Amino acid sequence: MIFPPQISHLKSIDRSLTIHDKIMSLSKIKEARDLSDAEVAEQILAVKRQLMELRLFQATGRVDKPHLFKHAKHRLAQLMTVERERQIAAEAAAKSASSTTA
Repeated sequence: MIFPPQISHLKSIDRSLTIHDKIMSLSKIKEARDLSDAEVAEQILAVKRQLMELRLFQATGRVDKPHLFKHAKHRLAQLMTVERERQIAAEAAAKSASSTTA
């Protein structure tokens, strides 16, 4: 499928979107909590890359779907929250393990 030059950038954005972005609903944090630590880190990088692309397209005046900023920021916040929750849980586990051995 050949896209005209003015909309060819949308094809690259759509590949990086999750299924939730395509149906216009915000993702649920439960889905982020179901991911492994490696998957969370990978998803964080992917969403940050997506935001960078969106900012680039916005700077050049080629953003046709401005709501994607909100979706990406929402997803990034969820993923970073899950990552921090796991860090706190690991620190608490390490602290309790060290206090029981001492």
